[in-house]
Amino acid sequence: MSLPGSTIKKILDALISGFPTEEKLKELLHLNLNITGATYPDGVDYENRVFKLLDNLDAEARIIELIEVAYRQNNGNSNLQRLYRQIPKINLLNIIFPFEKQNFQKMKQSYNDCYLISDFSDWEPKTIEEILDVLDNSREKQGYHRPTIQFVDILINRRFFPDVNEQLREWRTQNIVSSPILNPVTNQYSENYLIILVSPSQQYKNERFIVKAWIVFDIKHDDLNSPSIEKYQSLNITSKSQEPFLFKDICGYLLKDLINQAICKLKNLNLPIIELFLPYGLLNEPIDALIPNSEEEVSDDEDDLELPIPIGVKYKVHIRSYQRIKKLLSLHGEQSDEKIIFWQRKWRILQENYTKLCVDLFLAGETNDDVLGIVSKLNSENSEIKIGLKLLNLPSKEILKAIDATGTPIALWLRHNLESLNAKDEENSNIKQEFDQVLDSSIRDLSDRIKNTRSFALRNKDHIGNHISLLLDNPYILPPEALPYTQP
Repeated sequence: MSLPGSTIKKILDALISGFPTEEKLKELLHLNLNITGATYPDGVDYENRVFKLLDNLDAEARIIELIEVAYRQNNGNSNLQRLYRQIPKINLLNIIFPFEKQNFQKMKQSYNDCYLISDFSDWEPKTIEEILDVLDNSREKQGYHRPTIQFVDILINRRFFPDVNEQLREWRTQNIVSSPILNPVTNQYSENYLIILVSPSQQYKNERFIVKAWIVFDIKHDDLNSPSIEKYQSLNITSKSQEPFLFKDICGYLLKDLINQAICKLKNLNLPIIELFLPYGLLNEPIDALIPNSEEEVSDDEDDLELPIPIGVKYKVHIRSYQRIKKLLSLHGEQSDEKIIFWQRKWRILQENYTKLCVDLFLAGETNDDVLGIVSKLNSENSEIKIGLKLLNLPSKEILKAIDATGTPIALWLRHNLESLNAKDEENSNIKQEFDQVLDSSIRDLSDRIKNTRSFALRNKDHIGNHISLLLDNPYILPPEALPYTQP
């Protein structure tokens, strides 16, 4: 049998629920599947005969055909409705269940690396059917197959089951459907952005900062045009503190207020991606770990206070380089230089490789001392072009300049300095391995992967998710003051 017994039992129960009398089922089989009395199985009772029928149809790869005609005949039955919605899962089980006995650990590893599942826990699956049930439940809540698609992507990319890789690809193609974050006309991913521009105040010798913020609606993820100015709505910068602001004030109530304004403007739309443009001196701050509080959030009743959840757990948070767009801001986007051209070009390459694994597209920067070596490799035009940079330590200002100079649009680094762990080689090795696992995802899904890694970090203060910074610099998502030049 290609399907597990528990799945066959679910199909059996749904069929008997939809066709409680055997005559109705025989009529369905005769008219739709050409199964007559001569080919209808014998058995001690109705349930036993249906089981034998399913056994035969499973061997002939006709189970899905039976489910479809049964649903069409009695689509008002809730059990048949539920079974019909599970056809993609049953098809997938049919492909990979034969490999379960010898390869379940690989399946479990792929499941554990699925960071788009909505409900994570310490529970460990024991069968491939349990894995697909969790993925399917997440799909039911979100309204689309993306978690299961991701699981299949991992199986395909790692070539765990090369004999059925082509079947997995066909399944994937058939089951990519429009999701809540897909534009229904173009079938392209759309996002909403909260853009926060933090620029240093020269008057206060870069110790205070000027803040501006906007919400931007419905931007296609692969659009190579800047949003029209009509899609921007400016947010109010109001606070009891003196403006320009200290960084600690920005991190607290001001950030909380801007997020609340954005949520109110979005109403029922998707939560925004938070894009924070920061000067070099702030890029190494643990922005994603911030727990913003409002000025009014003081109460004698502890029940009134919110849980202290970092913004990087609630939202996708991208840090951005203020220095990279500084010239565009000062000239209102009317002039630029070769660095902007390099940046836009690298972003196009990133989009072309959107579904490829990050591990193949990122350059591993070993130390902060090899700036020229990093520049040389990031500028390379060979067949193994690198569009991202991975660092195991905080980047120096020179490395940040190198990222800007080479137009590198994406970088990932640890805020945890491994050099402090020289005496703990095993711990060093584990951190490096966990960091590499973060990059074992597509460019498209990296931001989701990191957000979920930060969710895991809530359980363990030493988890790598507490120490990751993601710079994701899209040259077409900018403050409106820098827009004109970016129009192609």
